Amino acid sequence: MIRIISGKFRGRRLKVPEGRDVRPTTDRVREALFGMLEHRIAWPEMVVLDLFAGSGALGLEALSRGAQNAVLVEASKRVAGTLRHNVGACNPPPGTCRVVMDRAERWLPKYEPPAVPSVVFLDPPYQGGAYAETLHTLATHPALFPGSWVVVESPANFELDPPQLFESVQSRTYGTIKIQLLHKPLPDLPTE
Repeated sequence: MIRIISGKFRGRRLKVPEGRDVRPTTDRVREALFGMLEHRIAWPEMVVLDLFAGSGALGLEALSRGAQNAVLVEASKRVAGTLRHNVGACNPPPGTCRVVMDRAERWLPKYEPPAVPSVVFLDPPYQGGAYAETLHTLATHPALFPGSWVVVESPANFELDPPQLFESVQSRTYGTIKIQLLHKPLPDLPTE
């Protein structure tokens, strides 16, 4: 079991899907990750995409802290059952949380985002190689308005080469896990 750390769902316990292919972000790492974001964004102005959602802890934590809405994308039917249970345990307001059963790489090109910045959590299976493909799709996708953020969780030794549209803002390592913040900057205003 893991728990929601802060906000309106604080203390809610979430089930963790069983199996070696699922690695829920620990409370300690989630707390550090949200600490990295806290002074950079205003949650009520953001929508959240939790790609490769697993337990849904990242997306639900963002909703708990005030994000407008969240889409939790999970390909595994077995894992999605636990994900739906966790959404029910938090009981977010109607219309603020949606579970999508699909592969993130296949679903993302079909996603029609609202006209606000996003926070995207990207934590695919380590051995799957989905980092580059998903980041490339995000770099050119309208889901990422300027001002959006991508949070990448990877093995500590993983070298990420983000597309040029992203600024690499911060990277921290917690044991065997690395958290990297990428930002899609606002366009430069024309000077007179």
